[in-house]
Amino acid sequence: MKSPLVRPIAALWLLCSLFLQYSHADILSFSVADASTGSSVFTNSAIVNVTLVVEGQFTGYFLSESGPAPAAGDPRWASVAPTTYTITGAQGYVDITAYVIDPAGNVSEAMASIYFSTSVPVASSISVANNGDGTATVTWLTDIPALGVVVSTSQSGIVQIAQESGIGTSHSVMLADVDLSQSYLIAVVSNEIPSQPFYWPREPLRPPQRLIDQCPQFWCRISVITLIGIRNRLGQEGSEAFCFDVNEDGKVNVLDLIVARNMLGTRWCDPQ
Repeated sequence: MKSPLVRPIAALWLLCSLFLQYSHADILSFSVADASTGSSVFTNSAIVNVTLVVEGQFTGYFLSESGPAPAAGDPRWASVAPTTYTITGAQGYVDITAYVIDPAGNVSEAMASIYFSTSVPVASSISVANNGDGTATVTWLTDIPALGVVVSTSQSGIVQIAQESGIGTSHSVMLADVDLSQSYLIAVVSNEIPSQPFYWPREPLRPPQRLIDQCPQFWCRISVITLIGIRNRLGQEGSEAFCFDVNEDGKVNVLDLIVARNMLGTRWCDPQ
């Protein structure tokens, strides 16, 4: 037969266990990120966003780049969980430590790192290599450590953004679902500074920018075509003729090219 003290002791043990479990504050996760991009790798702002998840009871929070945690009762302990932090140290890799303190004075801590720089990197030696498996690798160099991102827009309007996982001066980013029948407008971005965009693997054929509703009601003879490098065959049977339009920049777009069996023939162009 169990002693009548067993149940009260068991209950007391359970209460003590619960008290110990919930009176001690533990940090489940801690991270800092750039306020505008959300990147946890790089920021060009001294003010970063803070995400701090704590389990248990706690009475104070403290963030520091140098530590250690303040003593219990120190006024530097904040009673409200921080949502931002201002970096005060030198630029480069910054280690930020989060501390929480429970009612008993126990302190838990966790650290997060981010690369902080306001310098403008210069990108060079940009190249794109087709990997032959539906992917392409974009590589480039920067004169200072940077986080590399590639923004690619296909002819069909699909935008792809790929990012490196770390900081460096030699960058390599892979693009997926590459269709070599299309042209891609690519820009490399180093520490949020974009390069001059370029086309790869070729510049797309540009559609004509029409200034009139339809082509003129005649065919221009081949002597005009010589302006765009087509041999003048005027006067030869079967000479080539074309319908044309003019861009806003004054350049001629050839909209149609035929072999005119009758040099005096006329027709309407189909609107493009």
